[in-house]
Amino acid sequence: MLPKSKATAKSKSVDAEMAQFQADLLQSIRELKAGQYARVTKVSTTPAAQTLLKVANSNPKALLAVAI
Repeated sequence: MLPKSKATAKSKSVDAEMAQFQADLLQSIRELKAGQYARVTKVSTTPAAQTLLKVANSNPKALLAVAI
């Protein structure tokens, strides 16, 4: 077991880290609710995927035939 002075110093360090984590988490939630995102990923589709999407939108049953 750690001496009392070291144990107290360690718990203060953990408390400070937890307080910082909580503040960061609250800030992240506020940004998320405001629609501010840190990263946005844009995925490009291949010509084949674009064609499948067009077929699915115009005739969903045709897509099932292609999938089989």
